[in-house]
Amino acid sequence: MMLLVLHNCLPLAAAWHFAANYAINKWLLFMIILAAGGATVYLYRAQQRIASRRVINALTTIRVLLIVLMFVMLIGLSVRWTRVGNSSGSLWLVIDTSGSMAQADAQATPLERLRWADSLGLLPADARSPKRDRSVARLQCLRDDLSYLKSRGELAVEDSEAGKRGDVQGASLRAWNDRAIQLAKELKGEPQLQPQEAPIHRSIEAATNLLKDPLAEFEKNKWPEHSATEIPWQAIAQNLDAALAELRPAADAADTAFLAQHAGDPEVQEALQQVSGKSRAQIALAELMRKPPEGQSLLDAAAKQSIKLVTFADQPQRVMAREMGGDLAKALESAPPAGHSTNISATLQFINDQTAADEHASVILIGDGRQNTGGDLIEPARVLAARNIRVFTLAAGSRDPAADAAVEAIDAPDWIYQDDTLRLTALLRLDGLVGKPLTVEFRRDGKPVNDAQGKPQTATLTPAQPAEIQRVSFQDKAPPPGSHEYEVRIAEVPGETLKDNNRQTTRVTVKKDKLNVLIVEDQPRWEYRYLVNYLARDGRVKLQTVLLQPARVEGVTRPEPVRASPQNPSSEAQLLPETEKEWSAFDMIVIGDVPRDALPAKSQEQLAKAVKDRGSTLLLIAGRMNMPAGYAGTPLADLLPVTLNNPWEPDAAQSHLEQGFQPLIAPEGSASIVSQFSIDENYNGQLWSNLPPWYWHSDQTEAKLAANVLWAIGSAVPKAGEAPSKTPELNLDIARRHALLCTLSVGQGRVMYLASDSTWRMRQVIAENLHERLWGQIIRWAVGSDLPAGGKLVRFGTNKPRYVAGDPIVVSARVLAEDLSPLKGEKVQVIARALPQTDPATGAIKSEGKLLGETTLTESPDAAGFYRGALTAPGAGGVELALRGDRIEKLMNADPSASQKTMTIDVQSQLDVERQNVNADHATLQSIAQAGAGIALDATYADLLAPHLPELDEHTQSFEQIGLFTDPKDRHTRRVHWAFLGAFVLLITTEWIIRKRGGLV
Repeated sequence: MMLLVLHNCLPLAAAWHFAANYAINKWLLFMIILAAGGATVYLYRAQQRIASRRVINALTTIRVLLIVLMFVMLIGLSVRWTRVGNSSGSLWLVIDTSGSMAQADAQATPLERLRWADSLGLLPADARSPKRDRSVARLQCLRDDLSYLKSRGELAVEDSEAGKRGDVQGASLRAWNDRAIQLAKELKGEPQLQPQEAPIHRSIEAATNLLKDPLAEFEKNKWPEHSATEIPWQAIAQNLDAALAELRPAADAADTAFLAQHAGDPEVQEALQQVSGKSRAQIALAELMRKPPEGQSLLDAAAKQSIKLVTFADQPQRVMAREMGGDLAKALESAPPAGHSTNISATLQFINDQTAADEHASVILIGDGRQNTGGDLIEPARVLAARNIRVFTLAAGSRDPAADAAVEAIDAPDWIYQDDTLRLTALLRLDGLVGKPLTVEFRRDGKPVNDAQGKPQTATLTPAQPAEIQRVSFQDKAPPPGSHEYEVRIAEVPGETLKDNNRQTTRVTVKKDKLNVLIVEDQPRWEYRYLVNYLARDGRVKLQTVLLQPARVEGVTRPEPVRASPQNPSSEAQLLPETEKEWSAFDMIVIGDVPRDALPAKSQEQLAKAVKDRGSTLLLIAGRMNMPAGYAGTPLADLLPVTLNNPWEPDAAQSHLEQGFQPLIAPEGSASIVSQFSIDENYNGQLWSNLPPWYWHSDQTEAKLAANVLWAIGSAVPKAGEAPSKTPELNLDIARRHALLCTLSVGQGRVMYLASDSTWRMRQVIAENLHERLWGQIIRWAVGSDLPAGGKLVRFGTNKPRYVAGDPIVVSARVLAEDLSPLKGEKVQVIARALPQTDPATGAIKSEGKLLGETTLTESPDAAGFYRGALTAPGAGGVELALRGDRIEKLMNADPSASQKTMTIDVQSQLDVERQNVNADHATLQSIAQAGAGIALDATYADLLAPHLPELDEHTQSFEQIGLFTDPKDRHTRRVHWAFLGAFVLLITTEWIIRKRGGLV
């Protein structure tokens, strides 16, 4: 009976069979069954004397069925089957709903507006014929598909899969060839392209002729594995490129002539005017949902697959099927532009994470290509392509930049010494402003900064190109100690699309005290000499050096040993600090290739406490003799950002010694200040590509889990005349095994590890001294967590000077008693207020600003005397932060060095980030499609993408089972449980009733 129940519960399946999972030993189970059978026989015989034969037979049958139920339960019987079916695959439809998609491209060219209007049906039917721009788009689809087919043909494949892959490759090439032949025929039939422009279709025909022999092989079912590599891919591509080069200007000329002919046509002019007022989102979604007179729309093609809709701005948001209500068009229309930034990278990574390993899928990304937050967006597209998930892109917006002047970035030190001169450089983006003079202003704390003649410092620029990037520099004699806000502002230009991005600010702290730096080295190697030479000239630094084995000159008496201390008048010392307090007196400590016995365990422990508790920065530079391998098992090893393992093959390490290797920016280091030699991103990339090779690195380069890898060790430089070797592309895993420069947070301090002693080789790169630039950036990194406000006893600060409304403002405070010991268990609050109102004439404060928020700081468990907390950034504007607490205020008031008892931060509106640059970036979308093995088109031609979407139907096979002890959440298993319980209760009840009526109870 139970077997019948199990069988009836089964869904349709290709095959099924029974399986056992014994709850007890099978021989013991056999004995129990025999005993139960024997008891049943005994009862049968015994009850024959006192009941009718009919009753006894019924009872015996019930008892046998109960034994069977017990057998099924103890044997753990289950039914297993193979389910066979088909899956249509998944199509990820990814829509950009960020703020820039709400932008209307008033600067769009007449040709762009004409094509938008025609594709949206705003022009009279067949008014524009032929539509050569659509032929260009079709040819571009063929060109991109050719690259995809070539890449798939070059992939390695198992022998068992070779035939299947060959069939797919051949069928795809045949479909591609048929489309190319059809396009050539249509172009050949256009009278306007004859005879002077006839080579267009001939180039396409030449490309298809190159495929005749390979396709003939396929038709004969003789498609060997090597056929794909023998196809003349390059020659085919060159013919298509030649056709595109001829067809594009022909399409532009035809549409230019159409506009000239219809300059007085009110219907055409009204259509052009109407489309110029539509936003990118409106045009893109209308194109997506438009049904062409012939063929099928993109949504029609998408409807054949399982559609997964994702909208994104700063984060991806999955739109579930129930929210779509079964109507994709309504779901798209219900996703209005939103978000204060755009993160394409996170969206592609989200799709990669949400797609199963064996799932067939493809991606269509619709947006304007503008990314202003997030990491690398090419790598996630490449990862998807490696999984055979193609990424297609549809670009919204004009290719012409809008008239806009913007301050893109400011490069200035985070702090300067009070006797220094501030030098600041601003990167300006000037779009669509050819011939218009621009005035750039320089301000400090809201007032103009004067030059040596007492006049406000300004710069005047006149762009000569439609899109320019320029740099301007200013300088200022350091103002009084404290925190100061510097601003670079471009005066408004008539006709600008955006005015919110004409200014940018940065915060600079002016300090009374210099940065105390200690360098400890064994011998004066090159790295030591160049570093000491640079830091000795840096006006922000008070340098101390301890050279354990200095050069000895005969006849020259060595000086009396002096212990390293910031109070030493000379920069040279001979003895290391010997107490925790002496180590803690240094803000930055550099340890080179120092022998282990020169830095005993006690000194290492004191150094570790200076880093963890005081917040000192430790920099470790690897050496060939001691650092870091010689410190295994010591307190210093715990501070290292790398393990002491050796991840290198001997041949690889030897090739680096002989040929050199290239330093590279690691994936997680691109945003670090240490990787930025220039605020101009393109020029920074040029500097990195021209770095000279380095010739030695430590064997210890495997980063710890908590470490951040900023630079990585690249492959060996090829020998003269030798082709570059094919090495794995630098990804996160490789970078973390081959770390060249990495960092680690330890308590309140930070540790940096440099796995080579060759930064001195960077002193001349394209006439730039990158060695000094690097160490200047390292100093900025070292004091990046500095607390600018307060005094000697109480200091506090934020994790950054500028926030977006709604972001968390992280406030840190360090509280010391009068004897400089850490104060524990204090109640420390931070109060946020709007900036106070001042009298414009006198500058006196008229009234305290409005209270915006407050929070209590929590004492750090890792470092005594340090407190940390967060509050939410309010609306846009300046915010003044102050600490509160009985003990805190007394310490601040009694401290004469506490000249700055409050600090100011800048909060931007959420639109500031998104509106910094709203120009569409077609090149980025093209790069994504190229990395994702897809096709890049303008959204105007969305319907032309439909024939090129992969057919994702696949044969699926799954293994399932049901039984008493299988997955309890499975609906079939629940049915079996209820069936078992019902059968058991029914049999027991029936048995009792029969015994009752038969007089056996």
